[in-house]
Amino acid sequence: MKTVCMLVLLAVALATAGAVAPAAPSLGGPTGVVSTPNAEVAEPGWLQTAISYQSLKVEGSGAGDPSESWSVWKLQALSALSERGEIWAGYGRVRDAAVGRQWGIGAKLQVSEVVSGSPVLAIGGMYASSSGPGDGDGKVRNAYIVATKELTPMGAEGWGWGPGGGTRTLGSVGLLHISCDSDVAGGQDLRLTRPFVNLDFRGTGGTDVGLEYRWADNEMDEKAVFSAVLRHAFSPEVSGEIGTTNASVSGTGLDDQDWFLRLGYTIPLGGVQ
Repeated sequence: MKTVCMLVLLAVALATAGAVAPAAPSLGGPTGVVSTPNAEVAEPGWLQTAISYQSLKVEGSGAGDPSESWSVWKLQALSALSERGEIWAGYGRVRDAAVGRQWGIGAKLQVSEVVSGSPVLAIGGMYASSSGPGDGDGKVRNAYIVATKELTPMGAEGWGWGPGGGTRTLGSVGLLHISCDSDVAGGQDLRLTRPFVNLDFRGTGGTDVGLEYRWADNEMDEKAVFSAVLRHAFSPEVSGEIGTTNASVSGTGLDDQDWFLRLGYTIPLGGVQ
């Protein structure tokens, strides 16, 4: 299933490629792929917003406890704090037989200079509170360190990701820590620290493909996290995404791959044209 989804997304991207899609808030919140970040940060002068729909299938805990299908709606906003920092906030509704809610806030900071040809290092984190279905009643926190390097053959155009940036490939490797408490972890505190990798293939027609993998934790994950996403910028303001992931609302790995759809809208701030 993973291979089929990846091949379909790559085929569509190759068929439609032709300008660089802007950096965008990921499904997890910060600039990144789906549930894992990269070391890029939001461009100053813009507010990036996104509305998302995600379908999740959650396995029961044992015999007589059937699996459940959840619908997750998210509204997110991402903006620069400075040339090297960003902040984001999000609100979500999780629906099965009842309705649960989650809100979260996070930030990221580049801790190394942006130099062409060299990796860029960033650190960040997130705090979220949930109630009802989905993650139950409790708190989720994460922290990460990630390095991103330009992998484009024959040199890079630089780290500017606006129009004219050219076709690019970005590769990232990082370490993610997640801690869950209360009902999120079945009434106990659980923590994981696992490495991740992601790749972002950016075309020259506003289309890019992202792939990610995070190694599994035996206690908190049902499986390792794998995601693939196809993004397209229909205009400088409007973008869309379709993808597949087995990451839960809190970022832990579920047993099944499910799909998501996103619509992004970028708003100029402070007179930026």
